[in-house]
Amino acid sequence: MPKAVLDTNILVSAFITPRGTPAKLLHAWRAEHFDLVTSPPILVELQEALCRPKIHIRYHLSREDIHSFVTLLASATVLVPGTTAVSAPIQDPDDLMVLATAIESQAAYLVTGDKALLHLKRFQSVHIITPSAFLRIIAP
Repeated sequence: MPKAVLDTNILVSAFITPRGTPAKLLHAWRAEHFDLVTSPPILVELQEALCRPKIHIRYHLSREDIHSFVTLLASATVLVPGTTAVSAPIQDPDDLMVLATAIESQAAYLVTGDKALLHLKRFQSVHIITPSAFLRIIAP
């Protein structure tokens, strides 16, 4: 079964848009079509993103729902420390954190909507792809 890291932007989209492609990825994970990998730095960034007033208010997210989602990911995914040092030709340090999680876990895929990451296409042994491309790979 392939291992994949879902970037924070994909996890946020999956949580706030239950019928979109990112949400379909979470359903595929729950159906055991792939192993979802995450790390404490990704979970912290996810919690912060979901608690931003713009998102929190617009999507009527309760603190309890956010906490439950983050707790589910922390307890049911392959959790790695996310502390591996990586260097890549990108500007955003948060992108390095996601790449570190993928490398540390030996994930086959990093699924993201981030154009800077997608531009890399591959980082070491990790394929960097869009949610729709990954859904096609894991679809039964």
